[in-house]
Amino acid sequence: MQFNEFYILWYSRLKSFAREYVLSEDDAEDIVQEVFTDLYEKYDTLTHHTNLVAYIFTTIRNRCIDLLRRRIIEQESARRIQEEYLLTLRMKFNSLDILDNELFKENQLEEVIEKALNTLPERCRLIFIKHKIEGKNNRK
Repeated sequence: MQFNEFYILWYSRLKSFAREYVLSEDDAEDIVQEVFTDLYEKYDTLTHHTNLVAYIFTTIRNRCIDLLRRRIIEQESARRIQEEYLLTLRMKFNSLDILDNELFKENQLEEVIEKALNTLPERCRLIFIKHKIEGKNNRK
């Protein structure tokens, strides 16, 4: 049997077979086309010693398995990335939620500034107060 005849006879059946497993018409078509392309290159050597129908069904089965394995790995990776992203969002939300809004009240802020100023050496404290708080410049 010539390759063209074999292709015409088996293409639609093989595509239906592949589609049952990969579920996508496009994926099934890609697999069958790839297998027929490979078969075309080896056709003369395979026809004498091989049951072509068994060979091509087995090859398509293996390609379907490969595709499904890749898809499972991709889906698991995407799921893990999504879980990590969700955990990061929760952590950021919780840290913002816990943030003490009282910290930003004016009287407490003044106390924090006063404590910080009191830790400075006398001369540095006076310069800081004159420059930053009173707005005076030491240049003449």
